[in-house]
Amino acid sequence: MTFLAAPTITGQTTVFGRLDAIRIISFVLFALFATESRAQTIEQQTLAHIEHLRTIRTDADDKTTENYNKGMDAAWEFFNANTQSVLPILRRELTLELQKKQPNNLVLLDIGYYLLLQTEAKDKALGKTALFKLDPTSDIVYLNQQQLFRFAFAIASDQDPQFLTFLDKAFLRQKMNAFVPQHSVMLNETMVCVFLYGVHGPDSEAHLRNQLKDKALANKILWGETYTFNINSLSFFLVATRRPHSAQWLFHGNRTS
Repeated sequence: MTFLAAPTITGQTTVFGRLDAIRIISFVLFALFATESRAQTIEQQTLAHIEHLRTIRTDADDKTTENYNKGMDAAWEFFNANTQSVLPILRRELTLELQKKQPNNLVLLDIGYYLLLQTEAKDKALGKTALFKLDPTSDIVYLNQQQLFRFAFAIASDQDPQFLTFLDKAFLRQKMNAFVPQHSVMLNETMVCVFLYGVHGPDSEAHLRNQLKDKALANKILWGETYTFNINSLSFFLVATRRPHSAQWLFHGNRTS
């Protein structure tokens, strides 16, 4: 009679070891596939949000505009929920946009402002570049003047040499208003300039005096419109430039607050 040899301990270890290895490899492959799939989904959603900005028109009706705003708010909520995954995509896409001869002004405004609010210096620098690249006289930027004001206010104290020239084009030569919900304050076109030039600091004083040579600007600088304080506009400009920190109470917030 021939007896079959019982499996050795060594044989058992080999069989079970192979099964465990297969399980581990399967789990790793599944995890890698899930991670890659999630990354692709995040990229697709991020690109979709950016593409949504390109579709926004200035002649839309109230209902469509409301949907535009909801979409933009949803985009920032998505960005905030997936910041580490989204930031490389936003940096790449904004850099590509900046290289275009005619970049989309709303992409520069919205994505640039989002990056400016991040903690890394490279994001802040890219955001600032986007601000100076956009055309503040375009219709789409004018309709988003609240965000433009926030964007400009966020870098006003950086002492960037390009800033005053940008302020002249964006705010001094245009009628831009801004609402500060934290304090229930509506800033008219003069007060908007007061805060922006004022926070920028002492260099604004000489710059504004030099702008008096332009008759189209002189009236706004010297007198402006009658507003709550009922004072000489230039005088208030100069007070603000000598006490730039007095305007820092205004706000530091996100796109929707």
